[in-house]
Amino acid sequence: ERVPPGFSLAAGVQGGGAGRWGQERAQQLLGTAIAPEGSGRRAELVSTSAREDAAGMAYYSLEYTVRREGAGGFFRHNQSVFAARRGVLYTLNVQCSEEQWPALSERLAALGPSFHLR
Repeated sequence: ERVPPGFSLAAGVQGGGAGRWGQERAQQLLGTAIAPEGSGRRAELVSTSAREDAAGMAYYSLEYTVRREGAGGFFRHNQSVFAARRGVLYTLNVQCSEEQWPALSERLAALGPSFHLR
């Protein structure tokens, strides 16, 4: 997905380098993009982390659940990793039902650290 000119993932999403990514910024992302008010969805943050690769590329991760009640409802567990380079936002999101999470969590958790831009 293309991002607007001048967009900086480091400055915009987490307000600094990888070391500044945390719960406050992740909650902001969940509340505006994943489960905004009036959407009928409720997101709950489980954890956040950040890392840099050898080239200095920052990767930001969050684990969260999303629930929607009523007809067409669901309860899903998600792990997302994102990074931006040269005006392009790259994301990896893996998810499963909350019911399946205990059996799949170890395998799905291994995918996030494998996400690298080349």
